[in-house]
Amino acid sequence: MGLWEYIGFSRSEFHPDTFAVPILVIYLRIIKKHHIEEKKLILGHWHTGFVVKDLDLSIRFYVDGLGMKLIRTFQSKGSAAARVVAYEPVEMKGALLEIADGTIVELLQYIVPSSDDKQSHERNVVGASHIALIVEDIYASLERVTQFGGTKWNDPAETEPGKILSYAQDVDGNWLELAQIDLSINKLT
Repeated sequence: MGLWEYIGFSRSEFHPDTFAVPILVIYLRIIKKHHIEEKKLILGHWHTGFVVKDLDLSIRFYVDGLGMKLIRTFQSKGSAAARVVAYEPVEMKGALLEIADGTIVELLQYIVPSSDDKQSHERNVVGASHIALIVEDIYASLERVTQFGGTKWNDPAETEPGKILSYAQDVDGNWLELAQIDLSINKLT
């Protein structure tokens, strides 16, 4: 296949005498062809999920304690839910919360089978790696964490100028990394 065929031109689109094929059109066709052929594996971040023991208690922690917004609650059971989580039978209830920047956090309480305390790699285990949250005041945020039933894990530490970090746990032991970052001198990456 030649260049003209690759970018989708037929011979009738230009005259050899004047070579009237605008360079911009060629460039745009190459870019379009490249993007069509390039498959994107990950398109974006949808949500971060935590399995919890008591949905109402966790909603209170994240909404009243940390200031997230409750978008909606839901219940899920039956064959469609069972196909997604690979438990039969399954019954769950959950909530979708929104952080100020639009990030979504999903809280999920398994009713059947019940949310499990033991540490394993099963999908219904309470706890997850961690979610890192940018906060305005790390000391005030840690105070709210403990006030609403969570646990402060360590005192805040300045890891570099303008970046103060601390770990905490929510009411179910899910890990939270709290980060007070001066974005005028730091990047998030």
